Order: sequence, then C-alpha cells, then structure tokens
Amino acid sequence: MNKIDLLEDKAWLSWLKEKFSDSVCISAKTGQNLGELLKEIDSFIEPKLTKVLLSVPLNKMSIIGFLYRQGKVIKAEYGEERVKVEVNIAKNLLDNLLINKEVKVIN
Repeated sequence: MNKIDLLEDKAWLSWLKEKFSDSVCISAKTGQNLGELLKEIDSFIEPKLTKVLLSVPLNKMSIIGFLYRQGKVIKAEYGEERVKVEVNIAKNLLDNLLINKEVKVIN
C-alpha cells in the first residue's frame, strides 16, 4: 500500500497492517519502507532462480547482455576467448540458452 505519508492518524497504519498482513505499507514520496518492499519482492523472485557458472564465447556479447538484463550477474571474468559468468537466472531461460552449444555450464 502506498501513500502512508498522507495518513494523519497513525492508528490507521496499525489497522492496515493487521487487516492486510501480507502487504507492505510504503510511501514512494518519502521512501518509507521501500527497503522492506524490495526484500519482499526478492523473496518471491529468488526461489525461481538457479545459480549457475557459465562459459560464453567472447564473440557472443549479446548473450552476456542477455544475462545482465534477464538474470542477476554475480561475477563476470573476461578471458582471451571466453567469459566466465556466475549468474542467478530463471531455469527456463537457462534451458533456452543451453540450446546454443557454444554456451557451457562449468561445474
């Protein structure tokens, strides 16, 4: 719920938290509780991701860009011919990437 900064009677805030226990009361204007909201969002996203170490040819930078856009890159190490990328990514996206035989999973 947004706009909690407009509540004059803070008792309403307690009532809202009790009535809608799965919600996060925020104020986008003041930034109040935005960190809590981000943690809540992460708790829904993280379980759907898988952590993997990939080796991608250096000439396939579009794949590296894809990993940054669609995943959560933890670390990237650039070598002479390949890039090692540690990434959290959705399993279905990983499966689609591995169709490209040039992308390899490193154990």
